[in-house]
Amino acid sequence: MRLRWKLTAGFGTLVVLTTASIGALLAQGFEQEALRSVRQSLASEAHLFRAGVSVPLDHQHAAELQARVMEAGASLRSRLTLIALDGTVLGDSREDPSRMDNHAARPEFVEALAGRVGNSTRYSRTVGTRMMYAALPVLQAGKRVGAVRVALPLSEIDARRAEIRRMVTLVAGLGLLITLLPGFFLARRFTEPLGRITEGARTIAEGQIGPELSVDTGDELGELASAFNAMREQLAQRLQTITDDRNQTLAILASMNEGVIAVDSQERIVHINRVAGAVLGVHPRLAVGMSLPKLEPAPEVLSAVRRTLERPKTRVRELLRDREGKPQTYELRTTPIRNDAGKILGALVVLHDLTELRRLEGMRRDFVANVSHELKTPLTAIHLMIENLQADPDMPVEQRARFHDKIRAQSERLTTLVADLLALSRIEAHEGTLTRVALDLREPVEASVRSQRTTADEHEVELICDLPSDPVLLEGDAESLRQITDNLISNAATHTPAGGRITVRLHCPNEHEVWLEVQDTGMGIERQYRERIFERFFRVDKARSRARGGTGLGLSIVKHLALAHEGDVSVESTVGHGSTFRVRFPRAGAPPLSRKASAPLPAAG
Repeated sequence: MRLRWKLTAGFGTLVVLTTASIGALLAQGFEQEALRSVRQSLASEAHLFRAGVSVPLDHQHAAELQARVMEAGASLRSRLTLIALDGTVLGDSREDPSRMDNHAARPEFVEALAGRVGNSTRYSRTVGTRMMYAALPVLQAGKRVGAVRVALPLSEIDARRAEIRRMVTLVAGLGLLITLLPGFFLARRFTEPLGRITEGARTIAEGQIGPELSVDTGDELGELASAFNAMREQLAQRLQTITDDRNQTLAILASMNEGVIAVDSQERIVHINRVAGAVLGVHPRLAVGMSLPKLEPAPEVLSAVRRTLERPKTRVRELLRDREGKPQTYELRTTPIRNDAGKILGALVVLHDLTELRRLEGMRRDFVANVSHELKTPLTAIHLMIENLQADPDMPVEQRARFHDKIRAQSERLTTLVADLLALSRIEAHEGTLTRVALDLREPVEASVRSQRTTADEHEVELICDLPSDPVLLEGDAESLRQITDNLISNAATHTPAGGRITVRLHCPNEHEVWLEVQDTGMGIERQYRERIFERFFRVDKARSRARGGTGLGLSIVKHLALAHEGDVSVESTVGHGSTFRVRFPRAGAPPLSRKASAPLPAAG
């Protein structure tokens, strides 16, 4: 039940109880006063009646006594009775004495014989109503010979009392009706501010900050509303601060490249960001609140969390996972979470992706090994040939000339290798900072094709140049663009057998891009090698590449120069039929490319 109705009911109950109490007191007072008046009236009538009794109270004079009683009672409302000493009724103004019981045991008669005014109130079976009795002793010749009794029905008093009760009930009902309406409005005036305060508190409990309360009663309720508004304002500021901090923290965690998982002391997930969800194969929103073992994460993660909770300290180990068919390496770091008192609240798991680092470390090791090998091979050959020349002063001129030619060839190979290394280092150091000017891409491509015809002729392959008739404008560095074309043609010549064909094609598929394509009819590249051919010193066929003079750096140089021009490079290849290398450039005024591989090409051939 609402407080408004409780207060209204309270007002009504108070009115009813007050009216009933007053009515009860009035009725009781009236009854007591009425009884006292009747008692005095009966005592006076008893005295008068006794004074008129001069006939002896015995059975011989019963008839005379009955006549006098009837005569006296005719003018009174009261009932008169003469009782002998032994309790026999000798006369009665209402009944036949002979049919009446012996009254020796009546309390008023007993008191009268004791010399006192006997009083009693009881229900009379003779007349069928409640009666009040008053009795006085009768003295004759100085002796008590009986008693006179006067009785009066109390039905009038009962009727009056019932009337008073009806009046009290009526007054109570009218008072209830009169007070309910004002009581209701008074209760509403009192409870409406409380209702608004309660609704405001409920809104805050639901996590929302409602509007400011408007309660201007000028009393304690107004003060309570003012205090509530002040609390609401402070709470709103604190909630906003907490929300901002939480959103900032979540944004930081969500934008981190590291996977983050927070669990409580019961191994339930409190927070998991997108990266960690991807590593464990779960949706972050669905995982929050779940038990970590139910997610079936990597055994290393669950074991590390449990060890950290059991023996709190930071632990670091590696985690190997397979994502999208590719092996991934993560640093798994678990740290205990403590409160200000030092109690363990849970554990924090951080997954740092080491895959790229491990790949770069492998590339670095391969690079060092490849550079060492590439340098060692010509140096060893030069060293051996010089030793042979020194060991045999009488070596024939023809043989000495062949050794000199080989030493010169190995020296040129070293020079080319060092030049490519320096070029690659310079490109990587200044990638994205080339001085680019507006130019026609056909010009550096034509220059490159002219210079590479000698290389194509040496490898006995046909070199075809397919350029558009209209200018192909872009912003670039002419020397770098020529170097891209040189390396692609040289790479194609190296891997195309004699009698094959190399086609250099330049076209614009749309208004934003320019495509430089070098297509060959060589041996092709197997799928597992297509992502690695742009790495330094990587060769699909090492023996053939070295035999034909390749350094293994050409395609890596092409890749970095393409990126420096805000473009990219890709390859499509069919084993046994050849390969097509495509370099995409943004046209003049177009935005940088997304650096994604272009659409698949039809099989080269």
